[in-house]
Amino acid sequence: MKSLVFIVSSLMIGINSFSQISPDMIKLGKVRQLPMRKAKVFKYKHPDGTIADYSSAISILSNTDSVFSILDGKVAAVFELPENNFSITIVDNDSIYYNYFSLSKVGLKKSDTIKKGDLIGYAKKVYEKFDLSLMVISNNGKEYTEDKIWQLIKDE
Repeated sequence: MKSLVFIVSSLMIGINSFSQISPDMIKLGKVRQLPMRKAKVFKYKHPDGTIADYSSAISILSNTDSVFSILDGKVAAVFELPENNFSITIVDNDSIYYNYFSLSKVGLKKSDTIKKGDLIGYAKKVYEKFDLSLMVISNNGKEYTEDKIWQLIKDE
């Protein structure tokens, strides 16, 4: 599990490098509360122009930097990545892993228990917005699609 989380964290460094609004992104909608306040949610277009699930992560842009948990769970890992990036992985009772990337600061450590809505840390500012990437991996190692992640976080 540790190697899977580290590999995913390493891959996210490249994704975050182009995650500000670009022609490669498609807006999915807005969220009011979780994982960021008053945020816009995007997914990526495949390089061939299709709108198929491509990166298995969504990009969440907000004017505020606070990042909150979308579920109850336990911190499985916290990684410090190059360029002062942090990522945190939270696992729920069903062994589903929620990976939050592009954090500038994390206030939790491995094995901490967290509740839905609790503060996880702070997103990095990229250009004029705070940018968070979120990836979800099931207990069998399969990544959730961008649309499936959107269904988890969208406001009812």
